[in-house]
Amino acid sequence: RFPTAKCKQMNEEDPFVFLSQRQCTPLAGRETSFQAEWIRSITVELDPRGDHLIRIPRFHFDPTRVHSQVYGEKAPDLIPLHWCDKAILLDPAPSKKAERNSEPRARNGIVGVAVDPWGRQFTLAALPLREDPVTVMEAVVSLAIEWKLHKVGIEEVNFSAVYGPLWTALLRHRYPNLELSFIPLLTKGMDKDTRIRKLVGPHREGLFYYNLDRCGYIVQEILEYPHSETRDLIDAQAY
Repeated sequence: RFPTAKCKQMNEEDPFVFLSQRQCTPLAGRETSFQAEWIRSITVELDPRGDHLIRIPRFHFDPTRVHSQVYGEKAPDLIPLHWCDKAILLDPAPSKKAERNSEPRARNGIVGVAVDPWGRQFTLAALPLREDPVTVMEAVVSLAIEWKLHKVGIEEVNFSAVYGPLWTALLRHRYPNLELSFIPLLTKGMDKDTRIRKLVGPHREGLFYYNLDRCGYIVQEILEYPHSETRDLIDAQAY
């Protein structure tokens, strides 16, 4: 027998295994698609000091929808953004010719995210770009300034080979007063689809919310997955 909090954690991490092995409900195949009702919205407000506030509307708010690590706590519907752990996640488009040929429609996926103390993840903005690394850097800087984000996570191989050396030099020259720290994102041996599938459980459990005015591209990828033409943004979010 497992305690309730442990069961919630296992269900969040992999609902397919949980249902098959723990609830004796075998499934015909691993669930890989997202349902439209799992796309929950937020609105973004400004307090008198100009700081961002995230509000979950009444029709999507449930104070008991929290991460298994804080099971039993009740979360508020209004969250100051400075309470959250925030970052920009970047999944660069393939740089090698062979990779570009295999994924001709691939784009640079840029996603601004925040996670509150109750484990709820808010996607603030998502932007796909088919541009060069310098233009991508300018888009990242713009997002960082707008939302006061100071961490940028980049897939580790591209970070070491291209973005780390180039951006460090350019930022020092163009934005000497901007504080950005770069974090290599590890694949942990998982391919793109495996990473994305790990998002199914948290979406179903109501732990993901979207600023829909700025997240049209990523919501489209999510709703069309696994048959979506592109998956650059959702893959960036999956890190």
